[in-house]
Amino acid sequence: MPIKSCTLPNGGGSGYQWGNHGKCYRSRAKAEAQAAAAHANGFTGDAKPTPKLLKPIPPNAGIEAAYRKQITVLLDEMTSSVEYWLKAGYRKNEPLMAQDSVSTDMQKIIQALIKRSIKKFDAFAPEAAEMFADKSFKHTDRTMMLQLKKMGWTVPFKVNKPMQDALNATIHENVGLIRSIPQEYLTDIEGAVMRSYAVGHDLKTMTDEIQRIGGVTRRRAAFIAHDQTSKANSVATRARSVALGFTKAVWRHSKGGKEPRPSHVAANGTVYEQAKGLLIDGEMILPGTLPNCKCLGVILVE
Repeated sequence: MPIKSCTLPNGGGSGYQWGNHGKCYRSRAKAEAQAAAAHANGFTGDAKPTPKLLKPIPPNAGIEAAYRKQITVLLDEMTSSVEYWLKAGYRKNEPLMAQDSVSTDMQKIIQALIKRSIKKFDAFAPEAAEMFADKSFKHTDRTMMLQLKKMGWTVPFKVNKPMQDALNATIHENVGLIRSIPQEYLTDIEGAVMRSYAVGHDLKTMTDEIQRIGGVTRRRAAFIAHDQTSKANSVATRARSVALGFTKAVWRHSKGGKEPRPSHVAANGTVYEQAKGLLIDGEMILPGTLPNCKCLGVILVE
């Protein structure tokens, strides 16, 4: 039986207790002495305790919303600037017929927009990614700490190397994703302008295409925020629980989504080793780490 925390009588503060029925002592040494005395008198141990499950720790919707807003504000600034300058340049250099080449002025405008936008996102990405990852990991820690406290566990929540590695990996992945947003958007925009000159589109047609690409990019940015919030939650939950010695978890299917993965539905209730993940569709994965996966890993406390 373990030495557990307890509350001393008459408001005496916290103390130490052997198992569930030992006396509550102010010093840990006395609780350990009681345990030793019990074993010396023939105590052979309680029956193996029934494993308990923590409540599922879902991703924090507020963190996702804040992250999405951060990215969207900068994205809207970029798309507005791109549309303004390309429309102004196109009016001055509108193709007179199909197969006209892109004018030197338009090429300069496009290159200036690419350079300026990528520079802004490159500067924005590290701070935004670090803030997002830090909030995600702290949310997981707070939630898990409260649950364990209710179960009588008092354990220190320290940041060890595996925890720091998981946090750093989350930051690195999100920096890359944020920086990819203007790169993909501006590649598509440049292609749209080229096609407009090649086909001889008027200003309205080109503007419609620019706005369509902007809409696609906004949806991608929203997906990144949603998907990464889920993934960060899964990674943080696994890293923290393993650091505390909880090596197993139960796969919990979300029962949501219009088209749930049949293999994830079948995995519901399966116990897996957190260090390895669960073999699904030929690969070892963790809940919530694949795109659009809302499954959760429920910590098994043994």
